[in-house]
Amino acid sequence: MDVNVTSRFGELENLYTFLVDDLADRRTDQLPFLYSPMWPITILMVYFGAVYIWVPKFMENRKPYDLKNIMIGYNLAQVVACYAIIRHFFKYGWTFEYLCTPASCPITRPTQLR
Repeated sequence: MDVNVTSRFGELENLYTFLVDDLADRRTDQLPFLYSPMWPITILMVYFGAVYIWVPKFMENRKPYDLKNIMIGYNLAQVVACYAIIRHFFKYGWTFEYLCTPASCPITRPTQLR
């Protein structure tokens, strides 16, 4: 391998380490699917494969499904979720800050969990 190509790979490895490891939020190290950028990329590839390749082939010679009752249930769930969000807003107020704030690892206030 050429020395120039090897140094390029080293630069890319350093950039990857900086972006993925050095800038990472240490509170998310133990959370599933967040320790590596390959999980979201894999999930997106499977999703796009299903939407654009597998499902159209599966539904090619089939009648459309009747989703009326499922849509009624989905819309009802959306109304309930919207009510819960609005109720939370009126009960606790707006706690989001638009400016960058440092992460405090030991949780000292209950509002940090919201």
